[in-house]
Order: sequence, then C-alpha cells, then structure tokens
Amino acid sequence: MMTPAWEAPDEVGHFAYIRHIRETGSLPDVREVAAGEAHQPPLYYLIGAIVSLPVDLSTALGKFHVNPNFMWNRNGGTDVNVNLRGSADTFPFLGQTRGLHLARLSSVLMGVATIALIMRIGHDIFPTRSEVGFLAGAITAFNPQFLFLSGALNNDNLLILTVTGTIWQTLRAMKRPFSRRQWVYVGIWLSGVMLTKLTGAAIVLAVGAVLIALSIRRRSFRILLHGGLSVGLSMIILSGWWYIRNQLLYGDPLGYSVYEEIFAVNMRRTPLQWHDLREFVGVQFRSFWGVFGWMNVPAPDWYFTAVLLILLAAFIGLIVALIRRQFHQPDNDKKQSLLFLATALLLQEGFIVWMLTRCNASCYQGRYLLPVVAPITVFVALGLLAWIPTQQQHLLVKTAVPMITAVALFMPLQVISPVYEITPLPLWQTWLIPHKTDATFSQMFRLHGHERSQLDDQIQVDLYWQAMQKPDFDYSAFVHLVDAGGQLITQDDQGIGQSM
Repeated sequence: MMTPAWEAPDEVGHFAYIRHIRETGSLPDVREVAAGEAHQPPLYYLIGAIVSLPVDLSTALGKFHVNPNFMWNRNGGTDVNVNLRGSADTFPFLGQTRGLHLARLSSVLMGVATIALIMRIGHDIFPTRSEVGFLAGAITAFNPQFLFLSGALNNDNLLILTVTGTIWQTLRAMKRPFSRRQWVYVGIWLSGVMLTKLTGAAIVLAVGAVLIALSIRRRSFRILLHGGLSVGLSMIILSGWWYIRNQLLYGDPLGYSVYEEIFAVNMRRTPLQWHDLREFVGVQFRSFWGVFGWMNVPAPDWYFTAVLLILLAAFIGLIVALIRRQFHQPDNDKKQSLLFLATALLLQEGFIVWMLTRCNASCYQGRYLLPVVAPITVFVALGLLAWIPTQQQHLLVKTAVPMITAVALFMPLQVISPVYEITPLPLWQTWLIPHKTDATFSQMFRLHGHERSQLDDQIQVDLYWQAMQKPDFDYSAFVHLVDAGGQLITQDDQGIGQSM
C-alpha cells in the first residue's frame, strides 16, 4: 500500500483488461478495446477478475485520473505521480481503487509462492546445504524491486511464478527422465507461461535443451520422444486455444502484427547499436534491483554501489568454487541442475536482447529478467557462501538476512512514500475528526467537520470537505471570528484544501 494506486508501470492498462472481462464476460480485441494490455494472454486477468468480484468496477469512484503534469507526458511536466489522487484512493479505498488493491493482493500471493519455489529449488539441488535455498529465497524476498512488483497489478508476477515453477518441475523431471507424468507437469507449468506473457517464452527453449541433453547423456531417444510429446501435448491442450484465437482474429497466432501497428510508439525505429546495449545494461541492472514508480523513483546511488559490490563478490566466489570443483559429485546431478539454471538465465537474457532489435528503450526494464530470478539468486547465494567454510555458512545467512530486510524496509518508507505526497485527506482520518458536522452546500460540497487549535494569539481552523461532484468553479471558504456581541473581529478566506 506504500505505492499509491496506479503508480506502478501499466497498472491502468492491466486494470482495464480486468474491467473488460468483468463487464463483458469476454476477452478483449486489441483493435476494438482501449485497453493498453489487450494483446496479452488472459490468465493473469482472469485471476484478477475473480479476485475483484466483491467490488463494483463500473463505478467512477477511485478511477484513474491522468495528471497532465506527469513527467513522461512529453509536455514539460515534472510531477512524479501519473494519477491525480482523491480520497477514494486512500485507505480503506473505494470503488475501482479497492478493486485494484484486491487484484494487487493476488500479485502478493504469487510473489510468496515464487519465494517458496526458489527455496525449494535451492534445497533440491543442495539437499545437505539448507543455507543455499534459504539465502536465495531471502535475496529474492527482500529485493526491493521484487517487492515493489509483487505489490503491483502486473502480469509479470504470474510470469515469474510460472517460469520459476517450470524450472522447479524440470529439475524434478531430470531426476526421473523416463517418467511421462513428470514431463506432463512441466507442460502444465509451461502452459501457464504461455497463457501469461510471451516474454517468458525462452524457458520453452531451455526445457527443450534439457530433453536433448538428457537423451544424449542417457543414450535414449525415448526420453526426447516421450518427454517432448508429453510437454508439447500438454501445452497444446491447455494453452493452444489462445493462439488459435489469435490466428482467427488477427491472422497471426502471436497477434504480433496487430501489436506492431497499434503500439508503434514502442517499436525501434533505428538499428540496435552498441551504445544502445550499454544503456540497456545500466537500465536493466538498476531496474532489476530498485527503480520504482513509472521508472522515475530510483533507489539511492549508495544502494546500487552496494549491490554491485555484492554481485562482484558472488561472481568471484562462483569462479573460485568452480576451480575447487565444489559443485561436483559422482552422479553429476548437481552439475546438470546448475547447467540447466545457467541455460535458462542465458536464454532469457538472449531473448531480451533479441527483443531489443524490435523494441525501443521501453524494453530495457529489469522486470523482463525477473522470470529467471531463481537462477540469479541461487548463483548469487552460492557465490557468497563460497567465501565461507561450510560449517560457518549459517552465520552469513544470519548476518545477511537482517541487513537486506532493513534495506527492503528502507525503500518504501524513505524512497517511495515521500515522493507521493497525499494531497487529499486519507479516508480513515475522517473517523478521527473531533467536531463532526454534516452540512451540504448546493449539493456540491459536504462539510464533515472541523478542528480548531490555538497557539498564543493565533488560531488555526481545519475544515474537512468532501466534493460530492466535480466543482463547476474554484470555490473558497471563509471563517469569521466574532466576539460575544456578534461583532466581526477578523476573518480569513482560503481556497478549499488550505489551512485557515
């Protein structure tokens, strides 16, 4: 709740998709619906539509109001907030804002499930070293960017969960490569990926690479045939309908040709250059670890410096561990598992770079790398733990977790919250008004009450107003101070919303 409504990337478009499902009972057509995410596969939005059922989304209360002075509007504006907030946007929230927060809650649960899976991945690869999974899970859980995204309405949350689930299930299938059931489960997770967002499609290639490698290693074509059929048929049955729909609607199973036409503003107009890649690396790094809002609220510089030093230490630790063959064991299961994690990570980054040949700087964001947060955090955990003897590694975990927890708390309290000054009074504060009234003026304003304070010879009067409809004029309110005989002593006229 530290991030105000609509102040995370593309929340307006994601919510419009959910509203369309709720109001029409159908999926949107990119060419006909003014929903900025209408091209996306529907799974996340179907979940959001169910979660938001207790709220009437047709009301105008709490709806998004674009701020004309928003800094990315290309009109010289400098405001950080994209939304002009009203009291309905404050706790306990009303109307569409309440629906938004309910849908955000589903993202939170997806984030929790992702963390649990990452811890499980670490445990499955290193069953005798619980510190690996625990530290990898903690790095994920207290990555401020992961926390920010997990509290936002964004289908990347479901993508991260389904890709992480695919990685976990593939590791399980690698231990029983002749089991068709295990590969069917992989196909189910992959169907979730393909019904969520195409930017996670690289994991399909990673699973294919695993099947080929296992077939070669075990000298059994049956693994590739049966595993491939189990995965492929599961995906066709569960997610194929979406791509058939796109083919029928747009003449393109991915719907990409229509996307290029409608979202031309996001397309790259010049060939990808080296300076573009340099900019991409910097933006991706920062926004993977801590850039909030609409990519306009960065974490402090000291934080990025600290993260860079930690990653450097982890990288060196990994190299040392490889030289010492710390990941080697007779049956090679650990080695094969780590190779799969590395393959998934490299393929995802390669897919993003390929995206950049078609997409402009809007695709530089680190959230496109978050689907492979499991490999990243497992490798970081391994690299850091490699510096310490096995018997003392639990001490690193006990020291590191409180530190990264403190940083994770610092970001919303000291970085995010201060830049979003709440102009309207939060609704819950109206419960505490000392002198309540219920006066209505021209069916335009309601006066809920007032509060008076005095310091020496100065009196401050706060009036608690509610606009019942959009004002037709810039009204002012006045306060008169009169004596016992009714004679005017002084007065003050102010615009509504200012102190008197």
